[in-house]
Amino acid sequence: MWKLILILTLFWRVFPFDQKDAVIIVLDDCEKWRIVRNGLGDERNFIYNKELPDYLGVFLSHVNKKDKPELQTRKLTLKEIQDKEFYYSSELNFYDWNDIDQLKNRKVFIVIAEDFCSRNRFVYGYSFTLYEVNIYFQRNE
Repeated sequence: MWKLILILTLFWRVFPFDQKDAVIIVLDDCEKWRIVRNGLGDERNFIYNKELPDYLGVFLSHVNKKDKPELQTRKLTLKEIQDKEFYYSSELNFYDWNDIDQLKNRKVFIVIAEDFCSRNRFVYGYSFTLYEVNIYFQRNE
């Protein structure tokens, strides 16, 4: 029995979530993202937004709603992130964002700009917090 517990513990540490289950986006174009918080001191809920060409905005929402399952967070090192399916936000255009949004059966996680653009990314073994988000688009006029 103890062997089974040990194997399951090691498996969970190595594979915190299934690669087919999630897509990771690293917000690496740090100065282009703007964060919006609810202003009530609740740091757990936030929205990141960025303007794309042609006056279109992309919004990444980590806001928990009472009638929906709670959005998840995970911790991974940079090496673990790079071993998964991941994208740098600076390399994504509108069509890429739209394709990712169409993956309704897969979760989307982000590494926030403040975390990735800090010096911590150069610290060996540093664990980034990944936030599950919903993607929305808005036409900016």
